[in-house]
Amino acid sequence: MKSTTFVLRRAFTLIELLVVIAIIAILAAILFPVFAQAKAAAKMAVSLSNIKQESLAQFIYSNDYDDQFIIEMAWNTGNDPIWFGSAGTLCSPWGWTILPYMKTAAIFEDPLASSQVYPGTIWEIVSPQYGYDYNVLSPYPNWGGPPVTSSSSQLAKPADTVMMSSKANPMLCGPGPWNVWVYVGWGPSSFGGIEEPDCNAIPIWCISNWGITGITSWDDNGNLVEGAQSGLVAGRGPNYLTAVTWADGHATKTPLTKLAAGTNWTFNMTTNLVITDATQYVWELNNCTTAAFNGGTCY
Repeated sequence: MKSTTFVLRRAFTLIELLVVIAIIAILAAILFPVFAQAKAAAKMAVSLSNIKQESLAQFIYSNDYDDQFIIEMAWNTGNDPIWFGSAGTLCSPWGWTILPYMKTAAIFEDPLASSQVYPGTIWEIVSPQYGYDYNVLSPYPNWGGPPVTSSSSQLAKPADTVMMSSKANPMLCGPGPWNVWVYVGWGPSSFGGIEEPDCNAIPIWCISNWGITGITSWDDNGNLVEGAQSGLVAGRGPNYLTAVTWADGHATKTPLTKLAAGTNWTFNMTTNLVITDATQYVWELNNCTTAAFNGGTCY
């Protein structure tokens, strides 16, 4: 007669299960932020690659046009995608002008930014999520006059002069998509321009200085939108980093505080912005800024 042997298997106790669950929760709490940081770092790497390629396209353009930086806004070229203002003036923002030197318009999309309202359309080209330092590199010399472009040989410190940076998504600058037309009324910054901290260019073209004298705009929830008090320069992530290319072509991830070097700008400033140390300013003192710094004005 065969005997039957029963093996009693010991089950997990409630305490053991709770310990295992607690260990898993602790590991998740440790790893999830690491994964989020890794994802953000990867997106920043792509953002730096995008803006670097845009700057390279600008330099190729510059080689074709007598060492001149790209014009911020070209008018009536015969191949213009924008109908500007009630007069129906045709124009080409800088993104459209350098498009032939690039492989894809997707480079104008910043992976760290919110998605464009109209992705995959001409909008992402003419109003990219990267901005151009037009006040220094393609300034407007007089009221209503056409912009001129600077030569790289004219810059005193090209390695310390901002050329492009991450830019606030213009479709986030108000509670509805049509608020973008307010930006159109404000000139070049509507279509891919960024403003220097001490913006003393012709007032009709300038949003204004960084800080309390800059544009103040809120979203639907009453929160300040990115770039609202930093000339549309977008600082993203917990450290408010922005992808930047400098006038010599190198790219860096840079905090907003460093881009405001040489000024009294802070996130919570309550006074007007002024330049406190012109040697630290990273936006190349043009004639207007120099005049303002010396107590004069520029018209």
